[in-house]
Amino acid sequence: MRRFFIFCVIISFILSSSVTLKAKEIKIVKSGDVISMIATARSQLVLVSFWASWCPPCRMEIPGLIKLRTVYDQAELSILGVSLDESPAMYLNFINKVNFNYPVFLGRGDVVRVFEVSGLPKLIIYNQNGQKLYVHEGYISFDELNRKIGELLQ
Repeated sequence: MRRFFIFCVIISFILSSSVTLKAKEIKIVKSGDVISMIATARSQLVLVSFWASWCPPCRMEIPGLIKLRTVYDQAELSILGVSLDESPAMYLNFINKVNFNYPVFLGRGDVVRVFEVSGLPKLIIYNQNGQKLYVHEGYISFDELNRKIGELLQ
């Protein structure tokens, strides 16, 4: 009986530790956090992508954003992903499957209201002074977005 009790305590500890480790991977942001990241970015442009793991057009767009990160260096373009998943488990499952090469966060609080997200995916591009230069709702192809960023960088 004592061995069984010790075994249960060890298994409980292992399970609670793994849950804690996974929870640390979830980076939650509110609107003020996103605004701060835009304001402190040292890039010519800051692209903020609002998405959700359950959104098929979002999942289609993400590979293009990953490719953009390889086309433009950090001095030219910062990319921030903000998931609007309601389920942290769905968000975590998705980010563990996709090889993001830019920071992604789980949006909470007033993110939807402040950034006026009425549909997904939604992209907003800001200049280095925090001025909104471009807004796109719905899927945008890599080629179209790459062309737009090229125009904005000129």
